[in-house]
Amino acid sequence: MILGLSDTEKKFKTAMDTAGADMTVVNSWLKLYVKTKKNSSGVAKRYYGVKTGLSSLLSDLKELEQQVIGYCELTGTDRKHFGELIKACKAKSGMFDDEFLISKVDTDFHTTLDSVVKQGERYLSSFDNGIILQSEIENLIHLTNEGLERKKPDLFALSYFYLGHSNKELAELNFTQKTKRVHEIYYEEFWKDILKQLEACVKQAEAINDKYEGTTDRRTARILSELKPLLVGVAKQWEPEQTAEYILRDMCRIFRD
Repeated sequence: MILGLSDTEKKFKTAMDTAGADMTVVNSWLKLYVKTKKNSSGVAKRYYGVKTGLSSLLSDLKELEQQVIGYCELTGTDRKHFGELIKACKAKSGMFDDEFLISKVDTDFHTTLDSVVKQGERYLSSFDNGIILQSEIENLIHLTNEGLERKKPDLFALSYFYLGHSNKELAELNFTQKTKRVHEIYYEEFWKDILKQLEACVKQAEAINDKYEGTTDRRTARILSELKPLLVGVAKQWEPEQTAEYILRDMCRIFRD
């Protein structure tokens, strides 16, 4: 018995067994699948938390930029709002730590953010460093946009990666290479073997369905019912390879994506 499987996933397991899969392979994969699924909630929460923080920071920076234009002395409500924006930027400074958005070792980003906060605090006091502050804000807007525009990795693949691997393996790679490396490991260690099993089982399930469709005896009806999760491509006239890929992708995804 494998703990943590949903009813749909239990039906998948039964279908694979009925279709003649090597259940040693299937059960081993399902245990790893459950661990990956459990890990995915934390991975997704961290990724989207950093992304939301970047979006909020970008909004604050654009407001700051508008207030600094002209290097005018701030008074009253404007001065208070400027101070609140600087405090908001400072409060966010410790939250940007995701290897696929802004990592904690991204010195350009973190140094520029620190500079914006320090120059902003100085500007509130003396208003004599407007040119420097505006330049730093513009630089940070650019770096923040860069982070937000980076292609999102497959977060389920990343969740698998972090079960047995770490960011140390990605340290010397650029963002594109990091994503490629994570996906390569995921394919080789997690995806490839179960996909092969699944393709064979889909073919077998479709052959059984073709042979016995419409049969009314209880045993055959039970078998066809058990095979139903593997027959999703029949109505769509998919090849078994397409069906297997679809089933696996549907299982291995984070619903927020």
